[in-house]
Amino acid sequence: MTSGLLRARRLWAGVVARALPYRRRPSADGHSSIDGLVTGTHGAPLADAVLTVVDGVGRELARSRSGRHGGCRLPVPGPGDYLVVAAARGHQPRALSVTVAERCTELSLCLTASSSIAGVVEDDTLRMPLADAQVVLTDVDGSVVGSRITSVDGTYSFPGVPPASYTLAVTHDRHTPAAREVTVTAECRTAAVDVALAHRLLQLDGTVRDRHDAPVAGARVTLTDRGRLAREMYSDAAGRFHFQSLPIGQYRLTVVGLLGEWAELEVTLHRDRHQLDLRLDQT
Repeated sequence: MTSGLLRARRLWAGVVARALPYRRRPSADGHSSIDGLVTGTHGAPLADAVLTVVDGVGRELARSRSGRHGGCRLPVPGPGDYLVVAAARGHQPRALSVTVAERCTELSLCLTASSSIAGVVEDDTLRMPLADAQVVLTDVDGSVVGSRITSVDGTYSFPGVPPASYTLAVTHDRHTPAAREVTVTAECRTAAVDVALAHRLLQLDGTVRDRHDAPVAGARVTLTDRGRLAREMYSDAAGRFHFQSLPIGQYRLTVVGLLGEWAELEVTLHRDRHQLDLRLDQT
């Protein structure tokens, strides 16, 4: 067990030595330096990360790109406090304050892999993409991470999302809102979340009155959709009728009184609730 542990330590020391080829070697001009080791997921060396060092007034002093072993060197004028900013494709950027006290200061940076959430919003009945749907992403605390409007083909995307749990909420003016839980992991570069929205269900209320403006009880109220019977009911003692759970669309409303008088009306449902008053003045 002990010999295996020693071998592991020697192996790790060799990796660090290769990653920091300038370790403890002062620059030729006598300046100090920050020697960095950049790692990514599971501590693996991360190549091609860009590191920038900035002084206390925001001036860029040096910029370097990590090599295949994750190592890089940033020369600085001398001892002092500096800001190092690291960025790499597919990872969350990171900023770190560094105090340089000697000629060579070592710095280890671990960048968290970033992922994306993308998908398609469509109509659950027609299976057609929905443009102009609003997609809102919130974190576990309920804070809004971002908001998108779906394109013509119903697609949306949230790039550069760190691993975490999220809630995806989707709304559309003619459909019922929907929400989905999304878990993004470091191993999953793109979390695909497709959402199908159901048509919003509406209400239609009304009152049937005679030519003298008195309420009509027992009138037959028929609602048809493109010639097909959708709903039918009778008005109550106050002349009222009520239809609920109706999809958005165009309907024909026909009302027939006890004495054969009737009224007919074309109705377009697009709001949550519609209120109508009908007068029976045709015989």
